[in-house]
Amino acid sequence: MVKLAGDPFQEIRETGNTFPITSVRLLAPCRPSKIICVGLNYRDHAAEFGHAMPDRPILFMKPPSAVIGTGDEIRYRGANDVTARNLQRQDGQWTRSKTFDTFCSFGPYIVTGRPPADIKVELYVNRHIRQESSLQMIFGYGYLVSYISRIMTLWPGDVILSGTPEGVGSLVVSDVVRVAVGEAGSLENTVI
Repeated sequence: MVKLAGDPFQEIRETGNTFPITSVRLLAPCRPSKIICVGLNYRDHAAEFGHAMPDRPILFMKPPSAVIGTGDEIRYRGANDVTARNLQRQDGQWTRSKTFDTFCSFGPYIVTGRPPADIKVELYVNRHIRQESSLQMIFGYGYLVSYISRIMTLWPGDVILSGTPEGVGSLVVSDVVRVAVGEAGSLENTVI
């Protein structure tokens, strides 16, 4: 692991200091000013809940305080775009159920360049596969960036979560959740 200095979205340089990866704590790769999430953007996820395909992106947001890195603990029950489904059902909307601190684990890396047309997404709970999908998004990355940019200014470091494939389910205390997304690597968190 090489220690870097500077702004990761402007100018970054290596300091010359290196460390074994096992001796460092990997933080989230950035602290965004906003996290824009897209609901029901996977065909199979919309189908598993009996929802019609939306004709425009369904957006919701998470605060920067929801961000944690790989190895950090999820402090409430939910899933990796962590949702307290009981609160979502109770409120009839998504804000309270998705915005608790620690409800947005991402990283550990930022992959540069244009995303490939097809990325494998996998989610494991206690080493058992729960979600496995290639991108079957209703709205692709380019469309989402364009659509969201017409609503709000996107800044370097802002994060867009593109949705989830089918296979969502409940988590309980001590569950270990691992998400793997193509070249972006995998991150792992424990529910406490």
